[in-house]
Amino acid sequence: MKKGFSLIELLIVLVVLGTLMVWVLPQFLHTVEEEHKTQQTALDQARALQGVLDARGKQQQFQLDQLERIIQKLPQKTKRVPQRTK
Repeated sequence: MKKGFSLIELLIVLVVLGTLMVWVLPQFLHTVEEEHKTQQTALDQARALQGVLDARGKQQQFQLDQLERIIQKLPQKTKRVPQRTK
């Protein structure tokens, strides 16, 4: 009884696998490249959004600081709370 594979059978398997790799590998590499482009676009958009949010935060903080300065300049009035009668 024969054990193992013959050299011809192994060569046929290698040729089939090589042919499949010729078709599959370029598509795989293209897909990886497109994914990298998509990730880079997402990162760029996230950075742009972070910049907008940082600018808004600084603007809001500036407005709050201005409001606080205005409030500090107002005369301090003490309000009298009416006492309750029983």
